[in-house]
Amino acid sequence: MPVFFWQAGLILLPVLVIAAVAITAILQNRAEVEREAQGRAEEVARQCGKDLERSWGGLLMSQDYYAWQWCAYLASVVGAWPGSEERTQVEADAARSPTLSWQAHVAEWQTQNPGLPPEEVFPDRFLLTAEGRICEGMEFNPAPQPPAWFTGLSSTQRAAWESLEAAASSGADLKEVQQRLARFEETNPGPEAAKNAAFLGLRARLATLPPTNAVGEAQRFSWTCHEALTEAGLPLSNLAFSEALRYARAMGPSEALWKEIREQVLWTPSLLTPGLLAQLGELAGTNATLRAGVDAWRTLWNARLKLHDIAEAIRQSGKLRGITTTNLWIEQGDTRWLCVLNPDITPTVEAARGIRHTNAPLTVVRFLPKSVAERSLVRALANSEVRLPEYLGLAAWLEGESLTLPDRWLPPRGTNSAPLLLAEASGSLSNPVRSSLEVKWEDLPSRPRFVLRLYLADPARLFAAYRRQALLLTGLVAAAAFGALVGVFASWRAFQRQLRLNEMKTNFVSSVSHELRAPIASVRLMAESLERGKVSEAPKQHEYFRFIVQECRRLSSLIENVLDFSRIEQGRKQYDLEPTDLIALAQQTVALMETYAAERGVNLQLQFPDAINHQLPNYQLPEYQVPADGKALQQALVNLIDNALKHSPKGGTVLVGLENQKSQIQNPPSVLLWVEDHGEGIPPSEHERIFERFYRRGSELRRQTQGVGIGLSIVKHIVEAHGGKVLVRSAPGQGSRFTIEFPIKSWNAS
Repeated sequence: MPVFFWQAGLILLPVLVIAAVAITAILQNRAEVEREAQGRAEEVARQCGKDLERSWGGLLMSQDYYAWQWCAYLASVVGAWPGSEERTQVEADAARSPTLSWQAHVAEWQTQNPGLPPEEVFPDRFLLTAEGRICEGMEFNPAPQPPAWFTGLSSTQRAAWESLEAAASSGADLKEVQQRLARFEETNPGPEAAKNAAFLGLRARLATLPPTNAVGEAQRFSWTCHEALTEAGLPLSNLAFSEALRYARAMGPSEALWKEIREQVLWTPSLLTPGLLAQLGELAGTNATLRAGVDAWRTLWNARLKLHDIAEAIRQSGKLRGITTTNLWIEQGDTRWLCVLNPDITPTVEAARGIRHTNAPLTVVRFLPKSVAERSLVRALANSEVRLPEYLGLAAWLEGESLTLPDRWLPPRGTNSAPLLLAEASGSLSNPVRSSLEVKWEDLPSRPRFVLRLYLADPARLFAAYRRQALLLTGLVAAAAFGALVGVFASWRAFQRQLRLNEMKTNFVSSVSHELRAPIASVRLMAESLERGKVSEAPKQHEYFRFIVQECRRLSSLIENVLDFSRIEQGRKQYDLEPTDLIALAQQTVALMETYAAERGVNLQLQFPDAINHQLPNYQLPEYQVPADGKALQQALVNLIDNALKHSPKGGTVLVGLENQKSQIQNPPSVLLWVEDHGEGIPPSEHERIFERFYRRGSELRRQTQGVGIGLSIVKHIVEAHGGKVLVRSAPGQGSRFTIEFPIKSWNAS
């Protein structure tokens, strides 16, 4: 046994070493793949971050420019008077340079931002005061308050103002209104108060003029009072322009009115602006071109309202700190807006634009919806020369706000564990210069900052090649291990088989020695007794001679079995087939074994069917004539009878039978030659093993029956050599029946 374990160890040891090396290599390869993926992700993040600083910033800045182009288009073309010099000039410029025209920019905007009209972003930028008020153009206060000129009136001035206002509102004649206007002017009011008083006089005088003159007078007055406010805090210019529109109903729309509406919407906005646009719409009537112009101004007005909402949200955020500003996201309506706040580099602009000169800090605000920032990022990534490996996922933040990206770049979702972060990059957005009039973001202190994070989004794709190599290596190791285990198992079976064979051979030698020693000793003793004359009686001598002959016959049979077994093992056993009568063979064999049966006290009988008994002794039954080696077949029958006699108790009966089995569905016609005893029987678990060579039930030291364990193996070989088979039917306590079955078709074929 130790030898086998040494052999098994020598077989398995190389496999174990190979398996250990393979596992180490697999783990190292996986770690190497992860390191390479992380290194690749870091390089991609670094390059992508640098690329996005320029490309993403440029795309974001360009959105402002597209919105400005859309604004110019609405104000200069759609909202302008048909055939006006300004509209004609803009259309001519667009025709000469199509790629630089507002049509091209608007078309590009719609391609980049489907479903988001440019007016959703207009205007592109605005200025805020330290208090959060818009200072570009006349300030639009959604909740106007009485101006300083009205609250600062003295009691005399207030009495004169109320008298003038009562006369104007009651419809007094022009002379009465002018008298009260003169009394108010005598109180020496301020410029704004004087303008408001003059407007009350103008309204009274307009009623006395023809419509054409009234419209012209009202327009001219509107041009002179852009910065004046009424006692309610509303632009006086709006009221004057409203008077012009009222008198224009009688004469229809004009180019002069359409030019004035630009100033009213863009530079003197107020709560009165929607009313002015409604009056303008009534004046346009059914003229489709003019009505389209009114709709354009309504679009610009709605954008102005949105601008004020955003400005108010910025003011309430508390991020306005003079020259130290920061960027922020605000929620306005259903949209998230990115607001970029920077100190104004040129706070004073020409007064004609309506911007008040001041040394107070101003803040430039640029704002974009979140969807535009996301689409710009997608375009920048698509246009970038840096390509993300397919196994990487991307997440992006702009000023701390998470951006939504297409699914192909998203980290994996629906998993219990967080995705593996491989690399991170950050940067600040800059903008390439479009013209010398634009300010680059890199020159501003508050550049929008972004963060990119690269995740392992598809581990299966990353480890695909590694997994194939690992599976191949694992398969090779498994095949080697399987082969080694099969080898060890085969060696173990061979070793156990060799042990059993050695044991059987030992038992065989012991059995043969026992079988030879007893008869030889008996023959020697009887021969010595006869030689010395100790047995003088003739009957006694005859008995001794008979016993010597019997023992010699037994020894011959044993030796013949051993020799036959040797020939069978060496493949040298040959059979001479000739017609053999099985009935005669059975009779002769039973007659040969009767003496031995009588000595053991067992009754040996033949049991033939009636068809055979009726033909005896002159039978002619061709179905029992078989081509066989009669001597070998008789040897097989003798071995079966000998075993039956050995295992039958004294007084028992051993039957030898012969019968013809007719054809059945499962079995072809055959001849059965059987031997049946009533001994102790054989367990079903050993029905197969009893035909093995050297096998005998029980221990050699405790075995009572004679034999060497090769008889049944010889029987099986002889029968199978004749094309038949040996069947056994036995159970403990029920005796045994061994049947030799010869198929008839095999005889006909032979």
